[in-house]
Amino acid sequence: MSRTVTTHRVTTALFVAGGAVTQLAVWLATRPDTGSGDARLVTWLTLEAFVAVVIGCAAGARRLAGWTVMGGWTLQVLHYALVVPHGEDDDLWGVLTQIQLLLAALAVKLTLVAHDVTARARRRSQG
Repeated sequence: MSRTVTTHRVTTALFVAGGAVTQLAVWLATRPDTGSGDARLVTWLTLEAFVAVVIGCAAGARRLAGWTVMGGWTLQVLHYALVVPHGEDDDLWGVLTQIQLLLAALAVKLTLVAHDVTARARRRSQG
């Protein structure tokens, strides 16, 4: 295996891990499930959208952008489903987990659009 291939794999792994952990950090910092009112929810969604756009703009490939965002949202859903305490008869957390999965799909779409727009702008500026 050449040094270039190894460097590319390490760079890709670091990009995915960094993006996913950043999204998880946004979730842990805002935790919209613990606060009352809409402010935390709006803050969380705004920051997650911003991070998705940044990932899309920075990623070298569409697949990399998509997998990075999916990794971050997977960490959030796992944290919510496995770590956050739920009442024995509280079935609402299942619905909220499904909503998070829907939001994850929207975040992937947002990051792919950001990637495509950025790639198009780069092509235009180069030629």
